[in-house]
Formats: sequence, structure tokens, C-alpha cells
Amino acid sequence: MFTQKVLEKAVLLLENWPAGLPEVPLAVNLSGPELLDDVFYEKLLRRFSESLFLRDKLKLELTETSVLASHDETKKRLSSLANVGATIIIDDFGTGHASLSQLIDLSASVLKVDREFVDRIESSERHRKIVRMTLELANALKMQAIAEGVETEAQLSLLKQMGFTCFQGYYFGKPAPIEHWGERLGSEAV
Repeated sequence: MFTQKVLEKAVLLLENWPAGLPEVPLAVNLSGPELLDDVFYEKLLRRFSESLFLRDKLKLELTETSVLASHDETKKRLSSLANVGATIIIDDFGTGHASLSQLIDLSASVLKVDREFVDRIESSERHRKIVRMTLELANALKMQAIAEGVETEAQLSLLKQMGFTCFQGYYFGKPAPIEHWGERLGSEAV
């Protein structure tokens, strides 16, 4: 299973994190079929149950959230993972299949505001209102909010003014191998 291999590589990377690089958590994308795979789920649950380190460093990001929210067994499994300390992130909140019902149905503690809204906050009052209200909703539910798709300093400034403290996007850097970040941040340990 591809996700199992990605998970193993992520754990290996976290366990051998290069000295000199800031310690940051990694997120691994999960989908409904993966969570319904008994072997994968049992391994994942065992890893989080046995490792405080993983609970702090490895986050589970949900894709295909409508499938997850509509299936009772995935809800139970996500709840079990959350109960042993796994951080569950709802990706692309506000677009596509992501909906308000997931805030009730899924054991998530983080919302990622979709880039579709962030992309136009500089030019559209409606987009700014939606982003601001999504942050307020997350705060009211005691969830962390991440603004994704941040590409400009102006977007970052507006998001900070709204109260966001966590961001993701090309403004900070494009996806790259760990060696790139070591070079970019001046780490000799990579």
C-alpha cells in the first residue's frame, strides 16, 4: 500500500531529523479506503498508542472527507486515533466535499482553510468574510486553523490581521526534499 510506505518514510524522516533544521510536524494524507484497511489502521493505531514522539510530530490529514464523514466505521477509527493523541486535520475546508457536518462527525482538531478562499482575499470582500468567519468558527470549536495557499506578503499580512497564526503556501517555499531545506536554512547537518 502506497500510503503505508509514505507513512514509514515520514516516521523515518522524523526519527532522523537533521540537526540544525527547525523541528516541524509532518502531515500524511489519508483517505477513506486506507482507514478501512484493517491492517493499515491497526498499525497506525499501534504506532500512535506507543509513541508520544509521533503524537507530537506526525499529523493525519484527511482527503475525501465526504466519504469519511458518511461512513460509520471511519468515524469510529478516527475517533480512536484522536483518543490516543493523533492530530486529525480536515483539508480543504469550505470547498468540494468538505462541509460543516464534518465538524460534528469527525474527530478533527485542525481546519485547513482552502486556498480557493485565501487566493482572493486581497481583492474580494466576500472571500475575506468567509475566511474570517471560518477562523471564528474554528476558534469557537477550539480547533486550530491553518490558512493554505498563502502566496504573497499581502495575503500573509491580511491573514495575520484576521488572527491566523498558522500558514502554508508557496510564499514560504515550494515542496522540496529535506536536503533543499538544509541548504536554504544553512544547516550543515543534512
